[in-house]
Amino acid sequence: MTEKGWRLRTLSVTALIATFVGLALGSVRGQDATYDERDYFGIGRSILATGAWTPEGGLRQPPLSFYVNSLPLLFVDPPSETPEGGQLLACRAVSLVVFGVPLLIVIFLWARDLYGGGAGLMALALATFSPTLLAHAALITPDLPVTATGFAATYLCWRNHRDGGRRLLLAWSAILGLALLAKTGAWIILFSTLVVGTLEAAARRRPRDLALLIAGLMGAVLVLNLGYGFRGIFDYEGKAALIAKAPDRPLVRAVAWTGAPFLPLPYMKTAAAQTKVFQSGWPAFLMGEFSHTGWWYYYLVALVLKEPVPLLLILLGSAFCIRRWHASRLDESWLLTAPVFVFGAFSCLGRVNIGLRYVLPAFPFLFVSASRVARWPHEARRPAWVVLGAFLMWHAVEAARAFPDYLAYFNEFAGGSRNGYRYLVDSNLDWGQNRTRAKAYARDHGIEFEPRVLPGTGRVIVSANEYQGILNREKYRLLREEYEPIGNFRFNWLIFDLDRKRRFATEDVVSVLSGPGWLVSPEEPPPGWRAPAFDDRAWGAAATGVAGVDGDFDLLKEFPGSRARLIRCGAPADNCHLRGGFALERQAAQAILHFASRGTFEIYLNGGILGMKRTEIARKF
Repeated sequence: MTEKGWRLRTLSVTALIATFVGLALGSVRGQDATYDERDYFGIGRSILATGAWTPEGGLRQPPLSFYVNSLPLLFVDPPSETPEGGQLLACRAVSLVVFGVPLLIVIFLWARDLYGGGAGLMALALATFSPTLLAHAALITPDLPVTATGFAATYLCWRNHRDGGRRLLLAWSAILGLALLAKTGAWIILFSTLVVGTLEAAARRRPRDLALLIAGLMGAVLVLNLGYGFRGIFDYEGKAALIAKAPDRPLVRAVAWTGAPFLPLPYMKTAAAQTKVFQSGWPAFLMGEFSHTGWWYYYLVALVLKEPVPLLLILLGSAFCIRRWHASRLDESWLLTAPVFVFGAFSCLGRVNIGLRYVLPAFPFLFVSASRVARWPHEARRPAWVVLGAFLMWHAVEAARAFPDYLAYFNEFAGGSRNGYRYLVDSNLDWGQNRTRAKAYARDHGIEFEPRVLPGTGRVIVSANEYQGILNREKYRLLREEYEPIGNFRFNWLIFDLDRKRRFATEDVVSVLSGPGWLVSPEEPPPGWRAPAFDDRAWGAAATGVAGVDGDFDLLKEFPGSRARLIRCGAPADNCHLRGGFALERQAAQAILHFASRGTFEIYLNGGILGMKRTEIARKF
């Protein structure tokens, strides 16, 4: 390459990296800390100051990201107790520079080494404008640190094996150790490295490479212990007690006992806690469905919906062209095995489906793999450069349009970010990043902010997570089934007008109500009276609010003292339970009419009138 060409390439790389840093840091400026950041903020400083490893932070994940993002807090006295303002932004900036910049450099180097300089720039551009990578790059969570260190370790190990020497052994071993210190999921990268390294050593018939691989893995475990200060390394009783709580499976126990002598106790506690969550699951939402154990296709669907269409098309084209423009099979195996392991582990073995960020370590491998198509112009010449250039420009425009709401980005397959809430929530969309801004927006526009009980009229704004009912399916069920949003704020807060867009009108209630007849109780039930399979204790004191929400509705003047209780009944009739109590007024009427129309609900009234007919109740409303 000429000196002019080298300078131009260096300038392009620098410009792309600077653009990435600017977009990532600018996107989080002024945003609230995400839910996980609230737990991680300042933990590294606390560990260094007290040496304590607690479930509140130090045992949730390994400490590398804690150490790094707490660096600015070491120079502030006193540091903030909560993640906000300039201190949070400084912690985010340090994490971005320490992990994000090296990640981009390694992406460029690996693509360049495999497919040429043009491919290096292409892979770098794909990474620079990836909304998912931009969304998580400036957050003080372990996702970017494990992605950067795991990818860099794999690249250096590949280089070391390709060169057939020991020159990079210490480097890749140390960085793999940092990956283990970043997040427990780094073991997937370690297993991938072990499998591919062993296969390559066998293919090349170089047993020495296998010995170097094992030595590198041992060095990585040493770095892991250094990160914990060798805390609990000789606490055999503590380790034995922890292993005794592990699932009673021979393979699990065998792996635990084999690794226990070499691992610090706090790390083992973290791994045990994460493994329990990994296997037991977490409440998840996907395209209108709910599950506690997830779906095997969740991460594939999330990838297709949350990465720009041009990237997906380029990746698809590279897969079809792999036989024609691939590097050597051994080189390609290093590039393709890790993402297969990552997606496979979280799709088939894990039961936590709450965010595409869990498979973020696979993304750099996908960017490099996609850059394979940069070899096409060498055969097709100018038309190919025009097509690839157009796709890359489209990719960059998508990132520019999504700024600063990268967490909430959805592509055209989902109908854009405006419709993302219909497909995915949680850290794919609403991670608490815009709560303060949404409150201010609601105050400025006269909108009721996430009411505990829906009013009868007016506009309300609720978060996408609350709307979809991740933790409470009943709270906004009326909104989900009877209203459509009239707008949104930052795509993850939905605005509703309760005066319009009902799916059925109140006047039509008589024809809508179905199911069993109304069961009515007197205000003070006579001795021995009880509803079918209904707990008498529920009548002892006035229930408060719908579905457990504190506070009663104001009574309508024409219905003084009237109250109702909403009972959910299945089949048989003795499968009933109390949902809550509320005063009868127009707001309550909306909920009553809605739930009664579903056929599996009955309303028990204790307003002092016995035997009221459905038509009479409807006329009151």
